[in-house]
Amino acid sequence: MAKFRTDDLSLNRWRRLTAAEREGAAKRLAMELPSGFAFRSVSSFELGDQRHEIALFEFEGARFALIPGGPGLLGPRPEMETHC
Repeated sequence: MAKFRTDDLSLNRWRRLTAAEREGAAKRLAMELPSGFAFRSVSSFELGDQRHEIALFEFEGARFALIPGGPGLLGPRPEMETHC
């Protein structure tokens, strides 16, 4: 059984969990979120050839999703810099 730490929300770790472990991890995470957040479900989402199990939460009628990931770069890539 892979132990899920809520301080490591990486996609690689999330993928190694069983369905029951994902649900348990999401429920534990909900207890660490600010008061008012509630765990709702872990559901499958698919786009193209990718499919992921996403944890869904609710806060004051708004839905939130845990989308595990990893490091990324935001903004334009340096090689795409334009000069005017």
